[in-house]
Amino acid sequence: MSILADRYASFFDPFADGNVIEASKVFSDAKLQDLHVDAPPPYQPNLKGILTVVSAEAADHKSPGSLQYSLTTDMAIHGQGTIIASCTMPQRLLFSLNTEDRTRALYVAATETSVEIGYGSAAPAGSTGYLPELIPIKGNVVGDSEKSGLAPTYIRPTMEYPARYWLSVDHKNGILRFGRDYANLTLTLYEARLMKKVDPGVWHWIDENYTFIDRITSVTVQQLGGNLQAPPLQVVYQPLPVVEKLPPIIVPSELITLDDLAKGCATVPANLSAECQRLYANVAGANIMLDTADFPDFGQAIERSVNTEGLLCQMLLKKKSKEFGQDNYKSTYLRITLGADLGNSPGPPYVLEIWPAMHASPIHNHGDSHAVIKVLHGKIKAYYFTSLYDALPIAAPVNLVKGDVTWIDPENYQVHQLSNENCDGSVCCTIQCYSYGAKDTRHYECFDYVNKETAHVIKHFEPNSDMRFDEFKAALKQEWESRWNKCHDGHHVQ
Repeated sequence: MSILADRYASFFDPFADGNVIEASKVFSDAKLQDLHVDAPPPYQPNLKGILTVVSAEAADHKSPGSLQYSLTTDMAIHGQGTIIASCTMPQRLLFSLNTEDRTRALYVAATETSVEIGYGSAAPAGSTGYLPELIPIKGNVVGDSEKSGLAPTYIRPTMEYPARYWLSVDHKNGILRFGRDYANLTLTLYEARLMKKVDPGVWHWIDENYTFIDRITSVTVQQLGGNLQAPPLQVVYQPLPVVEKLPPIIVPSELITLDDLAKGCATVPANLSAECQRLYANVAGANIMLDTADFPDFGQAIERSVNTEGLLCQMLLKKKSKEFGQDNYKSTYLRITLGADLGNSPGPPYVLEIWPAMHASPIHNHGDSHAVIKVLHGKIKAYYFTSLYDALPIAAPVNLVKGDVTWIDPENYQVHQLSNENCDGSVCCTIQCYSYGAKDTRHYECFDYVNKETAHVIKHFEPNSDMRFDEFKAALKQEWESRWNKCHDGHHVQ
């Protein structure tokens, strides 16, 4: 049995008994499942994806209630892909997926309280809001809505900020999925399974009338209702459907096991974005460590400096106690930067972060960037959330220990909280590295976070540097080597 399989198998049954997130030991008064704030992550006004963004023009804009947007985009792979719509205050979203000959169409209509799926004749060219007499397709709410909090609210007609809604069409597995926020399996709200396995172990449509889904070549997205001052409806088509959960743990290809693959508890670098692969190659190597030949006690020196009054780390931490709003020492951690800001990441691309015991970050996102994080010393817990708007937990927290490597991209694990819950005073050190996507031309320079004081406001944190790594290491080495230069009564030894 793989050790990883034992440690992380429960991560992907997020609403199983015992896996619903508990209040953090660091912020014991936090009510994470009730948390609600009034702004979304900063992926607007320009929705960023790996392919071209298509923007709609309003078909009717006399009033917010009658505002309509409609646009059509091709699906490069017939019957397959994920359509991501970004819009503000929709009363209804309608996805119309058409065959090339327009003899048949699949319709998915979403409102605040329902998702309806059906098929029928294709809409006349140029029509908006068209719905023929439909033959319904039965679907199901995903997960336990009472525990998850994700259903039955499918779209947000009263939220005055843009949000993402997505539809995954997977003709190979016969699955339609509708979700909100980031396009990944964990955030699926509703799905319809339209295939069954038949001998000799192949999947066939349960109804021959569904075979037209194999021939779908375009999608029209229509929005009814909206905000006249908000950006228009925008759509991105991605050629792959939402099929599986990519685990948060990365292991080298030579260490992955059959158990890991079967249970989906770890992934390899090749499965990640090109940006994450590059970052992994930079920081995951065996020599990326704190304790080196020139300073073998670096980790121990950091522990001492953090936990000793008057030493460098503790003094730096105390200066940061109001960094995230209210005076809260337990929300502080150090950011020791490596290298110059190259202009392709939020702040310097490499950051040594130092987490004192019982300290935690706010719930925050990463500016839609890609990131790889390696634990260099100690251990830390990672909590994952739907978005900053809802901040609902999407899985059991993951315990990361020395040597573990995890990742973030614009659609996965983008909103998280890191928390050092070691009660024995142990410090955790991580190396974080960041990169914007190759086609990201906006370069959002901030990490947005939930203001814990009100739990209703999102703030912007511009990545900073508490000290350069070379200066920090030299200062800690001097501090460590001079530790015996004082007698117990505090007087210097001559």
